[in-house]
Amino acid sequence: MALDPEKAPPEVPGEREKLLEPLAPKSPLEEAPGVSGEAEKNGDALKEPLSLGVAPFPPHGGPPSRPKDYLCLAIFACFCPIWPINAVALVFSIMSRNSGQQGDLDGARRLGRVARFLSLLSILLGSVIILTCSLNFAGLLKAN
Repeated sequence: MALDPEKAPPEVPGEREKLLEPLAPKSPLEEAPGVSGEAEKNGDALKEPLSLGVAPFPPHGGPPSRPKDYLCLAIFACFCPIWPINAVALVFSIMSRNSGQQGDLDGARRLGRVARFLSLLSILLGSVIILTCSLNFAGLLKAN
């Protein structure tokens, strides 16, 4: 169905130019569409036209996350009877947290891995010691 040129509505003078004008103001001082003169005098008017710029964060999510410092695991490991390893794990965990807060993400990640390893080692060895002492106290573990 093509429009018949004879039945088309009459063209209004200046309508085509009005449709082809850009919508954003040409300068920051010009009044934005829909803003009253009073709002512009008060400083409530839009000073710059809005534009879609580059996103400040990567498209896959938010800002890069801070690496885990395993502080809770290190504190839990302090209840095991392997005290030198517990203390070192706690120190590495706190150092990892400080590095992460200062922006050194690689150092925080490395120190966090060391804290996790030492905490898990402490929990494992502490569990073995607790189990051995419990079995020995109960008389189930006899020495020859």
